[in-house]
This record gives sequence, structure tokens and C-alpha cells, in this order.
Amino acid sequence: MTAVDHRPATGSSPDTDPAAQALAARLMGEVANIWGMSGRASEALDWARDAVGLADLSGDAAAKRAAAVGLAVATAFSGGAGPDAVVPRRIFEEAIDLAEQSGELWALAISAGFAGTSLSTFDPEAGAALLRRGVDAAHRSGS
Repeated sequence: MTAVDHRPATGSSPDTDPAAQALAARLMGEVANIWGMSGRASEALDWARDAVGLADLSGDAAAKRAAAVGLAVATAFSGGAGPDAVVPRRIFEEAIDLAEQSGELWALAISAGFAGTSLSTFDPEAGAALLRRGVDAAHRSGS
């Protein structure tokens, strides 16, 4: 039995401390990000969706960013792009915006890089622009 089989309770009760919701959202978003890239994207989607809900409840910007990046990566690796990539494009745009607002270059690099790669099949020019943005953020981060 693995940890993925035991997703934690989401703390969506109005009585739950927003700081606890934010912490859970950040951790669950990071789990979704890691599992999305390591072959467990379908499980990661559930964690990411829960993380987004908790982040919204908490109102915490870092939690929203972690949840959005986790959802974007899990969506990309699950093959959930659909015929025109509209849903992942919105998810990635949110993750990119939140990463830019927070100044977290690694999150921007991941979000823009994966967005560009995912989008390039449907819109090569927009995909290439996002990929360049992600690479630039990676260089600026020192990564």
C-alpha cells in the first residue's frame, strides 16, 4: 500500500485554520508536481485538484501557486490536453501568472516550459514563445 492510496482529508471545513489549509495545499501541490513527472499523473490529478480547493479556501498565494503548478504538471503528463489544449492552457496560464507574481523563477520555468511543450502541438508559435520564457526563467534561477 502506498501513500498515494491514502490521500489525506482535505480540511475543507470552514472551521479549519487557513494556515493549515495553506500548508496542506502547498504539500499536496508539490506531491502532484513530483508524481506528475514520475509516471503517476492520474493519481497526481486527484491530489492537485484537492490542493487547488484548499489553496482557494486558504487564500494563501504560495499555496495557490504550488497547487496551480501541481495541477498543470499533472494535467500535462496525464495526457489531459484534449483536442485543442484549452483547459491545460488556462491551467498553465494561471500557474505562470502566480509564479511571476511570487517571483519564484523555478515555478515559472516549470510552468512555462511544460506549457510551451504541451501547447506546441496545437499552436507551435505560442508553444515556442512559452518554452523560451521557461528556459529564460530557468537560466535566471541558476538552475
